[in-house]
Amino acid sequence: ELAASERVKRQAQQERDELQDEINSSAAKNTQIAEEKRRLEARIAQLEEELEEEQCNTELINDRLKKSMLQADQMNLELTAERSSSQRGEGLRAQLERQNKDLRQKLNELEMAVKSKYKANIAALEAKIAQLEEQVDLEMM
Repeated sequence: ELAASERVKRQAQQERDELQDEINSSAAKNTQIAEEKRRLEARIAQLEEELEEEQCNTELINDRLKKSMLQADQMNLELTAERSSSQRGEGLRAQLERQNKDLRQKLNELEMAVKSKYKANIAALEAKIAQLEEQVDLEMM
């Protein structure tokens, strides 16, 4: 009976040692898991900070983009207005050039008509003078 009780005692001690090893192994695993959890939580906090910073940067960039797009739209409107004004100015310039050309042509025509009429009047007056001189000569005879 002593041998059986020794055997049971050794068996119980062996089970106790195995359970203690399991407890020690579990405690080591729990420590590793807790350390890994702490490391991952720190990484999550860091990533959340980086995400928040990136979101702020994205908002700033989007604001700048909106402002740039508004400026580009405004510049396009101004360019369109300037082009329209330039086209109107070109149209007016071309119209004034045509009017100037027409007026010069009319002036030349009027000058030619006046010269022609002047020459005709001079010729008529010279003919009348010649006729009157002839009449005077005839009367003097």
